Amino acid sequence: MKPGFEKHLGSTKPQAVEQFKLLERRFARDKELQHKYKQFIQEYIDLDHMKQCTMPREPSFILPHHGVIRAESQTSPLRVVFNASNKSSTGHSLNELMECGPNLQQDLQTMLIRWRQYQYVYTADIEKFYRQVLVQEEDQHLQKIVWRNNNTEPIKEYQITRVTYGLKAAGYLAMRTVKQLIQDDGHNYPLAINTLDQQLYVDDLLAGNNNIADAKITQQQLIDLLHGGGFNLRKWTSNDPRLLEHLDRGQISENMLNFKHAQSNKTLGLKWNPCTDEFTFEHNINEQAKNADKQITKRSLLSDMSKLYDPLGWLSPVTVKAKILFQHIWTINRNNWDEPLPATLQKEWLQFRSEMSHIEQIKIHRWIGDMNSNVELHGFSDASEKAMSCVIYCKTTDVTGNIVIRMVAAKTKLAPLNKSVSLPRLELCAAQLLALLMKKVIESIDKPEVTKHGWTDSMVVLGWLQGDTSRWKTFVANRVREIVETMPASCWGHTRSEDNAADCASRGLSPSQLSSHALWWQGPTWLKTDENKTEKYTPEIKPPQLEMKTTKVASAMQTSSSIILGLIEKHSSIQHVMRVTSWVKRFIKNARTAKPAERSLTAYLTTMELDDAHSTIIKAVQTSCFQEEIIELLQTNTVKNKSRLLQLNPYMDKQGILRVGGRLKNSTLSEGQKASNHSAEQRQANRHAHTTSSHSYSPRRSSPDIGASLPKIFG
Repeated sequence: MKPGFEKHLGSTKPQAVEQFKLLERRFARDKELQHKYKQFIQEYIDLDHMKQCTMPREPSFILPHHGVIRAESQTSPLRVVFNASNKSSTGHSLNELMECGPNLQQDLQTMLIRWRQYQYVYTADIEKFYRQVLVQEEDQHLQKIVWRNNNTEPIKEYQITRVTYGLKAAGYLAMRTVKQLIQDDGHNYPLAINTLDQQLYVDDLLAGNNNIADAKITQQQLIDLLHGGGFNLRKWTSNDPRLLEHLDRGQISENMLNFKHAQSNKTLGLKWNPCTDEFTFEHNINEQAKNADKQITKRSLLSDMSKLYDPLGWLSPVTVKAKILFQHIWTINRNNWDEPLPATLQKEWLQFRSEMSHIEQIKIHRWIGDMNSNVELHGFSDASEKAMSCVIYCKTTDVTGNIVIRMVAAKTKLAPLNKSVSLPRLELCAAQLLALLMKKVIESIDKPEVTKHGWTDSMVVLGWLQGDTSRWKTFVANRVREIVETMPASCWGHTRSEDNAADCASRGLSPSQLSSHALWWQGPTWLKTDENKTEKYTPEIKPPQLEMKTTKVASAMQTSSSIILGLIEKHSSIQHVMRVTSWVKRFIKNARTAKPAERSLTAYLTTMELDDAHSTIIKAVQTSCFQEEIIELLQTNTVKNKSRLLQLNPYMDKQGILRVGGRLKNSTLSEGQKASNHSAEQRQANRHAHTTSSHSYSPRRSSPDIGASLPKIFG
């Protein structure tokens, strides 16, 4: 409980009594409910899970309770709900005043993926899991209820002695007890501790091994370890009858008594048929279709969508279509949840819903293949303007060369509507989605050495992944960095769009299309052959221009270049332009220098300042003529094939000046003497040289550097 909770408890007895009287009136209308409810309460009393309060203790908290009928339940058709979220007289509920504790529950996706790697599997659940955990006597006054067997008796207060569902901390308390049991007694059951620690989801146990002998030993150790803590495993099922033959008949799930005609058991919301060892889906979305006159609203549509449970994303091509439709509805009807949708959208949803029966035809193999053979994970990513998707397949190859392909997991994410995101960026986000899913899959399977492959049909994304992240804009750089941490660039290859299985989920399929869609369930045909080795070859990918950090560089170039070019156009003497540039650069430098002693205050310009201005002018002229080539050289050290300078092997020197390369680059000549030296703006430089040499063109008096540092203008 949170510190100081007592002063906020308040009183709940008047509300609890009133709700109990409403329950009694319901009993009067439903005798079967009354009978089952009394049985439930009496069982609580008989098992000492609840006892009558003999000594009042305040403050206390009385929980209202009501019953929920679950016709599909094999063992508990009636579930009594204790409402710990009911507000007291102070406006606080018990759950609000209670700490929930850290999450000790295993991730559901990880559990299912891990369970699929075992050839021989079994399931069970812990009987009355929460009710096996005792609550300390001094805390039992916080979970009281009111009860009487008939309305002629006085209403009495009872305190529940065990952890009860409905409390925010119930899950933590139950799982923490199991963790403590593993810590205390686990050393006696070495094969059971990892299974119990990793494969228990609430009260459902999903376990397995790759040979029958180990499976039987682990199974018995699980039974003994949990029995030592007061927990009983029941409702056993298995894909192999040898794992059930030593169990009492009452411990086996009723659906498993006749193994050859076994019905499917729900496993964490999925249906698993242990006889065929396959997953199937069932839904009740079509239930509302019986009410033909009922209008479809945003609320009812979302309710329908939530009824489809798909933890590993196997139905992603179908569910993404529903998500896209709901996203569209949200843009036209943001606030009103109960207003009927436009007729066109209602028709679209009704058509979609009418096809949902096709998903019941889908059968997915539980076992993904022999983990002792050669294992490869192949992931595909794709994006459309509406959604991003990824899907992962496990390819196992045994010693005989037999290849098995199984879908492991898939994931989708809708493209944002509130901002413009380019398709290449969406493709990159899809690759990021794949990297995250691949990391989860690898962490879930017991296979240290597994070969992973990533496939995309976007050459731009491959270019980004193969490039240096420092060259990309922040959006791209961050995602590339995250992707290559899990899947380095060497793992990625190009696939044709028609072979990209993730395309099914980025664009969506109808339920009728999905049930028999070979590309989605098996991946491209070349996965079953060695053709993927040649497909994995990616032609040399030139770094994409898209998303390069060019904006600031170009802007700075254009700004300084335009100012200096304006001076050149205005003045006929390059010497004058050099002096103006020098004075401006000195002013800027002095303005940025905080210490007066470090400022340049002479009445004349130094040779160094004039040389610096000369270089600045050269850069400005070059930028005006070859801005694209300069940016290319700065970022990739090369120029495009279509560039006019390609044959001159241009390069950038240490001062940032564009130079001509080739064999002269390795000579002992100065940089100026090596370079080509004819530009449109060179006329002023020649005029200046002519003037300073007393109008003589003597080679002795001419400077070889004048034209060498200015680019040639190609017509």
